[in-house]
Amino acid sequence: MKKEQAAYIFARIITGGIFIYTGMIHLSDPEGFSKAVQSYELLPAGTVGIFSLVLPLIELLAGLSVFAGIFIRAGSLSTSFLLGCFTTALAISLYRGLDISCGCFTTAPDADKISWIDLARDTVLFLVSAFVVALSFRTNRVPLIAPKERIVLPVLAALLISGILLMQLIERDPCENVSMEAIGRHKPYPSGFILSKRPVHGFCEVIVQEGDKKIPMYYKEDFIITGEMVDDKKSITKEGFLHLISKDFFTLRSQFDSSVAIHYVPQGETRHTLYMFASPGCPNCKEALMELLPVLDQTRTELKILILAKGSMEDLAIKTICRKMDLDTYIAKKWLEVAEDGKRGSCPDGLRILASSNELGVKFGVKAVPVFITDIGIILSANQLPTVINLLKN
Repeated sequence: MKKEQAAYIFARIITGGIFIYTGMIHLSDPEGFSKAVQSYELLPAGTVGIFSLVLPLIELLAGLSVFAGIFIRAGSLSTSFLLGCFTTALAISLYRGLDISCGCFTTAPDADKISWIDLARDTVLFLVSAFVVALSFRTNRVPLIAPKERIVLPVLAALLISGILLMQLIERDPCENVSMEAIGRHKPYPSGFILSKRPVHGFCEVIVQEGDKKIPMYYKEDFIITGEMVDDKKSITKEGFLHLISKDFFTLRSQFDSSVAIHYVPQGETRHTLYMFASPGCPNCKEALMELLPVLDQTRTELKILILAKGSMEDLAIKTICRKMDLDTYIAKKWLEVAEDGKRGSCPDGLRILASSNELGVKFGVKAVPVFITDIGIILSANQLPTVINLLKN
């Protein structure tokens, strides 16, 4: 009986604690969580927003119920149902080869991609939650927790929530609410736009493009400091520019050009070149390209897409490269048609181009696609698409 009681309490703490944590993480970044949900491509577009708002509340309430033992049957049924849904969604996404992050314990877009380890983890959690359900519904049993001890878990739940809130407060990103509007309250930059942001020594380092000038500044809610930051004779500002502009790009540009899988050339004389890392399972590439395409024509910018793929997606990527897919076909997501086309398989160029693209992806630290590189070596991620567009227009 003591072993059963200990296992029951342990299962409740694990299940409830995880759901409390994930619920609060998702509630703290609704926009990031919404993008994570959308990347699974399982829900109609119109339902993603409300789903992303409601699900974290259910996670938090179900976690509190299981952890504290209040309405334990309803809470454990909810966690089991949700874990069953999460496990199914992961399995479907892995089968489809989607190049996405889980969105489980973090909403960061550059988080690790989903893998079979995530599926195994969620399966184990489902079994743990199901164990809580089974014991909470068992009839004619001696209570697993003595009445005088039932106050302990609610108190621990309160301490857990307080700890999570404190951790989020300590680890709060100083760049979270930084925008040109926020900067403009201190000093206006009428035609400026943000090139990059990163946390530095409690400040948000911001590099703003104003005309042909790149202006480094360090933002706090009550003030901004423009100029160079130096720490122990080391230029922090110079590091920021190195993060923004890659010197390796110019050295490796010929390899970029020889690794292009999809090439779009606008009508008229080409003025700019934009490189883009993508993949067959990229959930956000279509949306980015739909927004970018009119700008490419307007600014006469040619687009060169490099395909990254590993594991089960390599064969599909090679077939696509060998078939010389155009941009419209890529945007229409006709990858499956290519996969089912048994007439055309791999080719020497396809193998070489994919290997070269993957090598460049590693060298440039590409963890999530799409990633854009301008012809002056500025590297920008998917959530910086407005900056890409501003750079092309200026």
